[in-house]
Amino acid sequence: MQEVIKKQEENEEKQPKCFICMDTGIILYKKKTIFGYYAEYAARCTCEAGQKYIYEGRECKEHKSEYRVPSIDEVLDKFELAKNNYEQWLAKTKKLVEGGKVSGKD
Repeated sequence: MQEVIKKQEENEEKQPKCFICMDTGIILYKKKTIFGYYAEYAARCTCEAGQKYIYEGRECKEHKSEYRVPSIDEVLDKFELAKNNYEQWLAKTKKLVEGGKVSGKD
């Protein structure tokens, strides 16, 4: 089972363009290794913000490597992640609106 590591956004009352990565472009997650412990990995989002994290070491002209940043499609269910992020954002936004911290204007 993989566990997504949540990044805290400073301005969560503004609706993100992408609920998969919350506009960061990168998703950090934990995955159990063959040695039995959990390690932290990064995957790039498929949105515009994720385009800056494209890296395929095998395609480098010089200094080729086996390292790469996989797309979120390869490692997690992006629709489930987006749904969970949306629900959390909506709950937090409702609390901010009820507390008078958000005016409802963009």
